Amino acid sequence: MDKNQNLTSFQELTATELNQITGGGLWEDLLYNINRYAHYIAQGLHQPIQL
Repeated sequence: MDKNQNLTSFQELTATELNQITGGGLWEDLLYNINRYAHYIAQGLHQPIQL
């Protein structure tokens, strides 16, 4: 079996379960913020995020 396919399926299942738990919006906002933070790090902007 393909490990990448299994991982993708697991991630999709986990995201679906989290959507059911949080109602969708909170999880989407959290994921967006994590991706944005990771993007800033990748760009070399090592400045703390002001909350």
